[in-house]
Amino acid sequence: MERTARTGWLALFAFTAALGLGAPPGGAVPSSASPESARAPGSVGLAPSRSVPVDEPAALRPAARTGQLTAGSGQKPAGWKGTRDSGTNREEVSTTVVIGASPNQAVLAGSKAKASGAWRPVSYRGVQVDVPAGWPVVDGNHTLFCDGPFPPTPTIFLGPQLNGAPDCPSPGQQRPVRDGVWLQPGHRPAGARPEETTGGQTVLAQSASWSGPVRLFWYHGLQVELGIGADPEVAADIFNSVTYKPGTANTAVGDACRLSLHPGTRPAPVRLAHRLVLDRGGVVLTSPGPSQPAMSARRAWAASGPKSSLETYEIILARYSAELPARLGPHGKLEPLDENVFAWVVYASPETPGISGCGGWGVDVFNARTGGAIISSGWSPGP
Repeated sequence: MERTARTGWLALFAFTAALGLGAPPGGAVPSSASPESARAPGSVGLAPSRSVPVDEPAALRPAARTGQLTAGSGQKPAGWKGTRDSGTNREEVSTTVVIGASPNQAVLAGSKAKASGAWRPVSYRGVQVDVPAGWPVVDGNHTLFCDGPFPPTPTIFLGPQLNGAPDCPSPGQQRPVRDGVWLQPGHRPAGARPEETTGGQTVLAQSASWSGPVRLFWYHGLQVELGIGADPEVAADIFNSVTYKPGTANTAVGDACRLSLHPGTRPAPVRLAHRLVLDRGGVVLTSPGPSQPAMSARRAWAASGPKSSLETYEIILARYSAELPARLGPHGKLEPLDENVFAWVVYASPETPGISGCGGWGVDVFNARTGGAIISSGWSPGP
């Protein structure tokens, strides 16, 4: 399983919790398994007093990694499988308005919903829409994944979702009726055709029908997803307000996630000097002593896979022990499979630790003698 799955559940948990909706199934997100992650020097107190530089062997060639660990360790819940954005800051953009509609929703034309209350403009990369003034504007990393991106509280999301998507339960016959707007970088939909709003703007629509659950539009490099709530006139007015005003500043967002500008830059490896407990006691790292690794830190970093701009990374040489995976012992007691293993640990933690949903915690672990992948595990809350 890839660690994007972990962060997908994290985003779902964080935003629903913020709205008072409770945690995702099973409460706090448990650990998961498969190799991919890490964090930069200085996190979790790995200061010079706790760690010393590691001299990497130059000529030793570790055994090649033969493939990624699968999701069969029993360490993660269903719904933690997914793929993650590599974390690069994508500059290619395209605007789309995706409208979630009831199966028999009529064509959305101009309406008078604006007359019922105050509205205001919201801008992202030059694209502007008018929205009800009371709707909060939030970082796109906090969109939901299952049953659509929008929470019950009408919300405007700006920017991409860089957390990885989890597996979701089988959807019902119809998505929830929820208002919302999401503007993010996106690609032009396949088979898109021109369509004009009542405001005179031409967008590229993916289909000719408004009767499906969503509609996709592309406009000036952005994808816009528009949820249709109980009053379709609200969505109609938002859609017909779409316009392009280059040079307009992005509207400020709440719960903004800080992004690493260079998530793929390998940090200097450290040799752990003191005991470090992670994942609520499920993972324990201790000093490796004077042992020298056959696997290089560079190789462990490369094998840990794509890095997220939402997270910061650290490469730690340590003795690794974990509660899971485990086997059933002769007296019904679980016996951990990994205890006191000399290992490289690529440790990840959020770039924005104070805001839930902005990345997560995890480790990718490799046997420092053989170069074999041991596990990739992610969790929240941390560390």
